[in-house]
This record gives sequence, structure tokens and C-alpha cells, in this order.
Amino acid sequence: MFTKELENLKPVVDEVFKTLVIGENSLLSRIPVLAPVRNIEAGWIDDVMAKLEVPVSGVTSATISLGGDYADQIIVGAELRNVKNANIYKVASKASNVLTIEKVNTEDDPVSGTFVVDNIPLGVEGSTSGRKVNHQGAKKTQYTRIFRADAELSNSVLETDTYDKASYMQTQINAALVEIKNALASAVWFGKKSKTDADNTRSFDGLYEAAKNAGVVPVSGNGGAITYALLTKVAEKMKGGHATHLFVNPAAAGDLSQLIYEKQHLVVADQTLGAYAAIMKNPITGENIEIVTDSNVPTGDIWLVDITGLEIHPLGGRDLSVTDATAANVDSSAVKVIKEVTLFTKNAGQKLAYISGLKY
Repeated sequence: MFTKELENLKPVVDEVFKTLVIGENSLLSRIPVLAPVRNIEAGWIDDVMAKLEVPVSGVTSATISLGGDYADQIIVGAELRNVKNANIYKVASKASNVLTIEKVNTEDDPVSGTFVVDNIPLGVEGSTSGRKVNHQGAKKTQYTRIFRADAELSNSVLETDTYDKASYMQTQINAALVEIKNALASAVWFGKKSKTDADNTRSFDGLYEAAKNAGVVPVSGNGGAITYALLTKVAEKMKGGHATHLFVNPAAAGDLSQLIYEKQHLVVADQTLGAYAAIMKNPITGENIEIVTDSNVPTGDIWLVDITGLEIHPLGGRDLSVTDATAANVDSSAVKVIKEVTLFTKNAGQKLAYISGLKY
């Protein structure tokens, strides 16, 4: 009978959890929940069709040294341009990460910085073939994580009524749902991918780990307040991505709202006193960015996120299960609430950017 009651309760529990998530202004409430995965280690392909930019850490009049392992991505005959100027250089040869270059015309000597790479060499009239492109994305994986909370009441308590309805199983299940929601909301920020066979635990990377693994370097707040210059700088860090959301701790939200009000001339069509900025214009592209206050964000950090790169996937039918956990010969009734999901962070290097080290 109890199991049958839980089956009838399942749709209600689903709606309660969804209401809890939607009712919280957070990153978790913005990430879409998509199709189930069928393996505890699920994957996707990171594949960005964007211009190749490489760091150069050392130069002479005839050579440049790449600041990373990029040589395999640059062909002999490619043209390079420093983003600081209009000078063009042609790759004559390469040895490891050192490129021998030729000035295309009357260019100045190269200077260190970021170089844009054009891997399509000058076309030859009457040619029989062009450059053969072998493009392949990078496979990324995440583990699923189990979020479990149990509710148990003695059968005596179940037959009583208390003023706060704590003797109701639904009340205890609701409390379990809140704990699972809070744990998941934290994991999408701070989770670290792991799999421990000794105790059969698994976890997935949250945004901080995904950004670090993708080489995202935070913009330094230098222990000061948020400024429009910092917002502009972090928008530049998106590397071609389109920021859809800005996430900020409530402690810094007031200053951010005032800053946008001053810099972007917010119009308040309201009869109440005061102003609140829910949208900001991207300082680089002019696109709208939704501002979301999330208490999980560290007080000194502000994040720009392209939400199209984030997805939550349940494992099979374990998006949210509520089943009987009553032990035999025990004068009580128990329920286990389990949610097993993973987080996909697609193309994190292009879709995540953040400021760290503000004063708050």
C-alpha cells in the first residue's frame, strides 16, 4: 500500500522540485534539463569553428616563439597578424614551437602578443588541389552524480498531527527535496569531476573547474569595487561567445545595479521609488544580458555565461525517483529520494568568463 501511495505521489514530488528550482534566482534555474544519458560517464564533442589565435612570448626580426603547443595547428605558408597592428608575416618554416617568418611587404619587426593565424595560403591560378583540412573536435566527458536524501517517520508519528505538519511524510519529503536542490545548485558551480571505486562515488565538474580546464583566466578585481571597465574587460574575454546571463552574489548586486543605472541610462517605468537593473547591454556587442543574483557565487566574483553551453542530463529514469526505503521489522516508514544527473559544459573556453577578487 505504501509503495502504491508513493507512485501516486511521484508527479507531485516532480512539481514540487521544479517549483523549488524555478522559485530560486540562480544558475540552476537557468540550465535546461535535456535528454537522459545512458552511461555513468557521458560525453560530448567540443567543436568551435573560430579563427585561430595564438600567444607569442618571444620574437626576433625573423622568428617568433609560440607561447604554447600550437605548432601543429599552423602550416608553412600561413599568414600571421599581430592583433595590435596591421603587419602581416608569412611562415617560412617551423621547428617545434619556433616559427621562421618572412615580412610580406615593408612590415615592422614583430612584437610579442596575440597573433591571428590565416592557414589558407595564397591561391595558385590553375592549381589542382587546395589545402587539405582535417578538422576534428575534442571529446569531453562528465560523470553522473547521485544526490540522495531519505525521509523516515515512526508509524506512531504518522498517526498524529502536529501544528507544523512535521508528522506528514510529504513535509519530510519536501525537506529532502530542498536539501537535494541546494546540493545540486552548489555542484553546478563548485563540483569537481571524480570517480572513486573504493566507495562507488562519482561527481562532475562545475563551472569553476570547467573554466580552469578550458584555460579561462579570470579578470582580476584587484580588491576593488566593480567598475564598468571591468565589465567591459570580462565581456572581451568571451572569445566570440555571446553572453546570455551575468551571475552575481546579492552582496555585490546593489553596486552592479547602480553602475548599470549610471552607465547605461536605465529608464524606470515604475511608480515605486528606486531602480533595479535586471538587464544590461553587453559593452562589446550591445546584446541584452540577464542579470541573476545567485547566493552560490562567491562574493568577490562576477560571471558572464553563455547558457547555451550548459546542459543537465539525468541518468536514464533517475532524474528524480521516490521509492520505499522501509526496513523490514522496523516500526517506521521511510522514503528515499534520489536524483542522478550530470552537467555538460560545452565549449567552456568560449562560453565562460568571470571577474575574481572584488572587495565584497
